[in-house]
Amino acid sequence: MGDITLPRTFGKDDKRPVEANKFINGYPAHAYHADREAISQGCLQTILRTPSHFLNEWAQPYRDTFATDSNVIRLGRLTGEMLFEPEVYKRYFVEQSFGDQRRKENKAAKQEWLATLPRDYVLCDDEGKLSLRPDAPCITEYEQATANAMAVAIRAHPELSPLWPELLFEQTVYHVDPETGLLCRSRLDIVHVPSKTIWDLKTTENAAEEEFGRAAGSMAYHFQGSSYKAAAFAVEPGEWRYKLAVVERGSPYEAVIYDLGEQELAVGDLDRRRALKTLRGCIDTGVWPGYPSGRTLKFPPWILNKTQQVEGGF
Repeated sequence: MGDITLPRTFGKDDKRPVEANKFINGYPAHAYHADREAISQGCLQTILRTPSHFLNEWAQPYRDTFATDSNVIRLGRLTGEMLFEPEVYKRYFVEQSFGDQRRKENKAAKQEWLATLPRDYVLCDDEGKLSLRPDAPCITEYEQATANAMAVAIRAHPELSPLWPELLFEQTVYHVDPETGLLCRSRLDIVHVPSKTIWDLKTTENAAEEEFGRAAGSMAYHFQGSSYKAAAFAVEPGEWRYKLAVVERGSPYEAVIYDLGEQELAVGDLDRRRALKTLRGCIDTGVWPGYPSGRTLKFPPWILNKTQQVEGGF
């Protein structure tokens, strides 16, 4: 394992970290994601694949991948920052188009525009020619317009709009799991303390119940819900509700809010407990196994049904 820093664990009598068990507002996203002492729900999920996969992901240093992320991920992030962190969103700029760069006047116009940007957004070669840095926070007009439309739709939703002045946004929570002693961290999109409700912003192509339900299951939102409810409970004990605030990425940018069913959340709780116990066991033993051997591969039922059809004729 080399010099990998493993998640912190606490015994029953250990003093808890001072930042634990409270909603932390304005905690920088980079500091949150770069933390290698507290375990996030996203990384924790990987241990359900194998502990080896978890350890590999945990060992990777955090870097902001916005410049290379897919359009879907970028739009989700832009929408969230536009809604919840407007000061952070201000760092983005819309890339301008200056036409055919083989034309002298177009080249000159682009150079003039680049010169107006912050110095850490541009590169300058030996001849003084400017160019955008690959990691500059540059967005397209389409991304700006789409993120704005989605943000407006969420902000105007009848469930959220009346509560907006009372809502907390992008709340970071550190807490110690009571059973395993593992230090956990979560970052909650929207919190309403009086009603003990958490809303998690999601963007999608199709927000219809059946279609999005399949997507939510495959993305393990039930696991996420279990983690966020545990975090909120550590701050304010009681029965918290976890909801998905979903908005479509295309016109008319329909927004809908879904509860997760009791059965789905119960499965999320079971998976999360299994993941935490597995992680604690690996930390204690220093053993991080991969896939087990000696298993028999089983095909999905639809393939076996197809085989039976062939054997029986048509």
